[in-house]
Amino acid sequence: MTHSDRTAPSRTFFARQPSPYVATLALIAFLSGCVPIEPSGRSDEPAAARFESPVTSNDRVVARTENFYGDDDAPVSLPFELRDNLVTMPVVVNGKTITGVLDSGSGSILMDRRVSREIALIEQGEAGEALGGGTEAKTLSNITIGDFRFGPVHLEDAPGYAIDLGHLTSSAGFPVDLVVGAPVLEKGAVRVDYRTSTITFAHSGSFDGCAFPIAFELVHNVPVVNIKLGTTQDAAPVDLKVMVDLGSRGGALNLGGPFLRTSTGQAFLAAGKSQKVGHGVGGAVQGTVAQAAELRIGVLVFDDLRTQLTSQIPAFEAGLFDGTLGVPLWNTGTISFDYPARQICIELGTANPS
Repeated sequence: MTHSDRTAPSRTFFARQPSPYVATLALIAFLSGCVPIEPSGRSDEPAAARFESPVTSNDRVVARTENFYGDDDAPVSLPFELRDNLVTMPVVVNGKTITGVLDSGSGSILMDRRVSREIALIEQGEAGEALGGGTEAKTLSNITIGDFRFGPVHLEDAPGYAIDLGHLTSSAGFPVDLVVGAPVLEKGAVRVDYRTSTITFAHSGSFDGCAFPIAFELVHNVPVVNIKLGTTQDAAPVDLKVMVDLGSRGGALNLGGPFLRTSTGQAFLAAGKSQKVGHGVGGAVQGTVAQAAELRIGVLVFDDLRTQLTSQIPAFEAGLFDGTLGVPLWNTGTISFDYPARQICIELGTANPS
């Protein structure tokens, strides 16, 4: 896809009301994505991968007929800025341009409370307390955004949540005004190209040239895939469910929850090194860093993968999923999301199928 020199066309959608459960767990899973504060020298290196032949072509996910655009609309590619491994773009909220972060780990729209008050959005009661990475609870307040524009996406009367994102702004080094995932991603196919710093919005099924598509399920509006993890060369691989998270900007694989309480998880923890592993909406995240012998996602295989382990992510502890896959897995190439087709495609810049 190429850049479009024209103004991106927009389609207007009326957003549905997300449940508070989505906001308090799935959304905050993004915010607490394990972001190294004191990383080892390997943390920001692109992950090396190899491919194995797929078992059968029947694994391919067939795209549904839902479309992001009207029938005559062509794909649109727009530039983004990668800041601290986060995909940022201008977002227009009720006529005011602010900095937005696109994140697949967000099931709704989160706006920094300072910004929502500057725009004069009315807080319509509390939606509960959100406890992200770290231990400090934050209050979520319901808001309604009359006019929301992210690239070609135009939402009217979009529900969202106001929350203090100050910890994230401090750790990222730039103002995180707004975080959005599913309301932008769910309308069709969206490709994030880290090599060219472009996002392409297109019909569902537009990226059907993917050699090895990965099926996912939506869990509270965030994409969750099945993986196999070999913690050591000799250990039997374990089956886990992890969220594919554009917001986990420092950790390729982040795990927690019930897995860490299994015998395999306990042994993995014991083999690692304790340190700060991130910074989330609730402050610093403590954990352990260990090396996994092998990670399998479909036919994509990663060897000797740096893995961050923590019990301070509420979404992990609730058992919704076991962890997250993060940006270092794919930031040498592209990642595509097709929510209507329930399909993800990871194309690495340096790896070839074997």
